[in-house]
Amino acid sequence: IVQIASSGKNAVQFQSVGRAHFSASVQSEHGGLLVTGQNWLPGWRAKVNGKEQPVLRADLTFIAIPVPPGKSRLELTYRPDSVRYGLLISGLTALLLLVGLGWNWYHRRVGK
Repeated sequence: IVQIASSGKNAVQFQSVGRAHFSASVQSEHGGLLVTGQNWLPGWRAKVNGKEQPVLRADLTFIAIPVPPGKSRLELTYRPDSVRYGLLISGLTALLLLVGLGWNWYHRRVGK
C-alpha cells in the first residue's frame, strides 16, 4: 500500500519490490509525503533522485518519505546498523580466535 499525502495528481509505479528493498517511479503534482504500508524500523534508508532523504514515521508505524513535485525515482533499502555491528564483532572474534590458536601452536612448536 503506497499513497502520497498531498493534493493534486499523484502516481506511483513500482520497478522493484523485495523484503528489504524497493524502488519506484513517483509522479507528484505538488510534492508531499509518500506513505508506505511497510513498518518503520531503524535502518531504513531512502534516496530520492539519488539524494538521501529522511525516513519518517507515519501513523506511528508506517514509513513516510518526502518527495518533491514532479517526477522522481525513489529507492528504499533496509540496512540496520545492528547487522553491521554484529558482523564486525563476529569477524573480530574469529580473527582473535585464529591469532590465539596460531600463538598457541607456535609456542608449542618452539617450546619443544
